[in-house]
Amino acid sequence: MVLYVFVAVLLILGTFDLKRSKLLYRIDMIVLFAFTAFRDANLGGTDSYYYQKFYNSVPVITHLSGFDSPYGFGYTLISSIAKTISDDYICFQVIYAACTVVLLHFIIKELGLKYNERCLFLFSFYCYRFLWSFWVTLRQNFANLFFWLLVIKLYKLYQENQKRIKKNALLSRTKFDVLLVLTVGLPVLFHTSAYMNIILVPVLFALRKVKTRYKMTVVPLASMALYLFGGKLMGNFIRIAALIDQRYAGYVNRENSNANVVNYVFRLLFFCLYCYFFEKNDSNLKEFVLDSSIILVLLGSINSGLMMRCYELYGIGMYAGMAYFPRYFKKSSIRLAMIIYIIGMLFIFIRYLIVMDSGAYLPYKFYW
Repeated sequence: MVLYVFVAVLLILGTFDLKRSKLLYRIDMIVLFAFTAFRDANLGGTDSYYYQKFYNSVPVITHLSGFDSPYGFGYTLISSIAKTISDDYICFQVIYAACTVVLLHFIIKELGLKYNERCLFLFSFYCYRFLWSFWVTLRQNFANLFFWLLVIKLYKLYQENQKRIKKNALLSRTKFDVLLVLTVGLPVLFHTSAYMNIILVPVLFALRKVKTRYKMTVVPLASMALYLFGGKLMGNFIRIAALIDQRYAGYVNRENSNANVVNYVFRLLFFCLYCYFFEKNDSNLKEFVLDSSIILVLLGSINSGLMMRCYELYGIGMYAGMAYFPRYFKKSSIRLAMIIYIIGMLFIFIRYLIVMDSGAYLPYKFYW
């Protein structure tokens, strides 16, 4: 437990030390890489066992053709490349950690965050979802990271296209269409939940046309309604997913599982606070963060494991919104606000460590 909390404290230091925030951010990324790459492979519960079992069965790259993989081509290919280098699972962990941490860096860079805000992003993500994403749901994590990077680029390109003159319209449209295909298609190579982006990405851009004040008013009410009655709507979603991948048929019997009230309240509270401080945010991506958060909050209000897979694809909105936190306060009040925020996030993090599979992460162990 102490080591986990120590890493969390290290991640937040750069938010306060503005002079050394760039250096501390780089140290943070190295620490997250090492923390992931050299951990005991069994940390994280039953999923870890299945990924190791798959690694033992996957062939080397020269024999990959014809291999009947239960997982997507992207994850299978990376596993096969690692297997070609070494049979030891630690090789895969190192390659996986390097790829995902580098992707995370480019996502943060694409968001245009200052270095102190980058550190806050890492702290928030680490406390709320990092262990689950990077250590347990490996395929989903790849899908999330590729989608986050590409959808941010897509959104920024869309903004640029709105400002360009008509003579460049055809070229701009072509670039947008190619990037759109990559945004929807590439994550599917890692996890089939990304097929939902065929529906959700158009929704994301359609939300741009809705007036901000309507979003801020309707979403919290719709969220509470979905939280109370959303289970009844799940049948159709699950049946569609089952047509794509039969593994999702198992979710049919889990539509009415107990909801995580703490996570639901946290997401809704974040959304309300982000709306409250919306006008103080000077980021060019503040509308993207708002619209992504809307999809996150609404899907996260529906009590279902399948919806959890889908709403995580839009978690970038919440983590980016958290990183903007220092922009909302004057120097006289920022420290108190940050202390309250840090205590709240550490509470969520420690609670998760204790509750997750009866302490599946505890204690931290190295691979060796």
